[in-house]
Amino acid sequence: VEQQLAGTDWKKFEKLLRALGKLGKSAPVTRLMDETIERLGWRYLPGEPEEVSLAAFRKFLEGWEEKSETQRLAEFIEYFDYFLEAGGKIEAPEAAGLSNAVQMMTVHAAKGLEFPVVFMISVSPRRFPSAERKPLIEFPPALRKGPPPPPNIHLQEERRLFFVALTRAQERLYVSSVSRSEKQQSAFVQDLLSDPVLRARDVEVIRIPDIAPEMSRGDAPPAPKPEQPPMKVLLTERLSGQGRLFGSLQEGHNGLHPELAEWARRPALLPPDEKLRLSATSAEDYLGCPLRYKFQHLLKIPTAPQAALTFGNIMHQSVRHYFELRRKGLPPFEAIQDFYLNNWKSLGFDDDYQEESYRRTGLEQLRGFVEKHSTLAVDPGRIQSEQIFHLDLGDATVEGRIDQINFLDPAGAGPAAVELVDYKTGRPRSEKDAEKSLQLSIYALAARRILGLNPVRLTFYNFTNNEAVSAARTPEDLDKAVESIREIVSEIRRGLFEAKPGFMCRWCDYKPLCPAHEG
Repeated sequence: VEQQLAGTDWKKFEKLLRALGKLGKSAPVTRLMDETIERLGWRYLPGEPEEVSLAAFRKFLEGWEEKSETQRLAEFIEYFDYFLEAGGKIEAPEAAGLSNAVQMMTVHAAKGLEFPVVFMISVSPRRFPSAERKPLIEFPPALRKGPPPPPNIHLQEERRLFFVALTRAQERLYVSSVSRSEKQQSAFVQDLLSDPVLRARDVEVIRIPDIAPEMSRGDAPPAPKPEQPPMKVLLTERLSGQGRLFGSLQEGHNGLHPELAEWARRPALLPPDEKLRLSATSAEDYLGCPLRYKFQHLLKIPTAPQAALTFGNIMHQSVRHYFELRRKGLPPFEAIQDFYLNNWKSLGFDDDYQEESYRRTGLEQLRGFVEKHSTLAVDPGRIQSEQIFHLDLGDATVEGRIDQINFLDPAGAGPAAVELVDYKTGRPRSEKDAEKSLQLSIYALAARRILGLNPVRLTFYNFTNNEAVSAARTPEDLDKAVESIREIVSEIRRGLFEAKPGFMCRWCDYKPLCPAHEG
C-alpha cells in the first residue's frame, strides 16, 4: 500500500478515504473490496501470491454475505473480530507447482489421504499414545446400552489412530521417537520392534548419535538396501540419556535442527522507536508465561481454533443481545435461545459430542442468566456494552474492550460512578481473583483516564454459576497497575521470555515447542 501511495499527497488520500467510507455505508463488502482494489490500482498476474490471497479473501466475503442481513462493512467488522478471536483462519488455495511441498496435519485430518513419504513425530510416552484424561461428565452406567467398554478402551483408540497414521505412507514412513532408554519407549515403538521378522524385513532403526558423524546439513538418512522392499519404516530414535530431541549432535557440527531451547531464545524483532502494543489479555499472558506470550503475540505462531474461545464469543454476543432486547421490554428466554442457536459456530471442537456438550451447557447457563436478570431492576439505557479503549502509557499502548459498563448514579457534577463488568466462562473467578486481576485494573485505568468515569466496582460475572464477584481499586492500586505494565514492557523490550512450567501447561497449544517440555 505504501508503494502504491508513494507520491500521493494527503488531500488525494483523504479524498479516497472519504469516498470509500461513504461507499462502505451503502454497498456490500464485496463491491467495497473491488472498488478499493480498483482505486488503489492493484494489478497482479494470475497465480501471484498477492492475487491468490486477495481471491481467497474475496471468496470469504462472498460466503459471509450469503449469511448476512445487511452485507455492510460495519456488520462484517464485528463478525471478523469474533472470527479472529475464535482462532479462525482464511485458507488460501494451494499454489500450483507445490505437489512436493510438506503438508503438516494431525492424524485425524489425514484420514482417507495417502502420501509417498510420511513423517510421524513425537511417538513418545504420554504423547503417542497420549495420557488418558478422565471425562468431564461421566456417562451414567444405567443408561448405557450393551456391555461396558473394556478398561483399556483409550489405548485401543490410540492404537487405531496410530494404525491410520502408519497406513498413510505409500513408499517411505519415518517414525520419530525420543526416549532415554529402550525401557522408556512408546508402547507403539515397542510394538514395531517386538516382532523379529517384521523388524528384520520392514523396520530400519536409525539412532541419531550413530549417524551424526557422517551427516551434515541436508544429508538424508541411509536408504534401504536394494534387496529390501520399497516400503520401509525408518525409526529415528534418540537414546542413552541424550535428553533433548534437537540436542547438539557433535561439538562444532551442524545438526539437522538447532536446539529447541536455542531457537526459543532467539530475539523477537521489536522496533525500538515504536510503542509496544499490549492488551489486558496479552499482559496477563506475559505474567502467566513469558515464552507463551512470545510465541502467541510476537512471533504470532498460529494455533487451531479453540472450543473455549468459540464458546466464550457466542456467550458474550448472547448477553449483549439480551440487553439490546431489554430496551424494548422483558425478553423471553426463547428469543435469546434463537439468537444463540442461529449464531453458533462449529469452530475448534474435537468432535460432535464435545460441541453438543458445549452448546447444551451454554443454553443452561443463559437460561439461568435470563431468569436471574428478569427479577432485577435493570435500566438498559444506563448500560453500555463493549467499550473499546486505547490507553497511552508512554512507551506502550494498552488496548482492550470492556464487556459492560453499568452507570450506578444519576449524572452529577463529578465523574459518573460506574460498575465495570467482565463476563467469564469456564472456571468461576473468586473475589480474590477480582482483587488481584490486572485485567480489571487496566479497565479501571481506561475508565478513569479516557472515559472520565469513576469505576467504584469491578466485577467478574461467572456464567458457570451465574454469580458475580466484585472488588474495588484505590488510586494507589491503579498506580501500582501502571508500574506493573511498565515493568512488563521493560522485560519484553529486554527480551526476557523464560518459560514458566506449571499446571496450565497441559492445555497450552505451544507445549510441543516449549524447551521446558522437551525430552
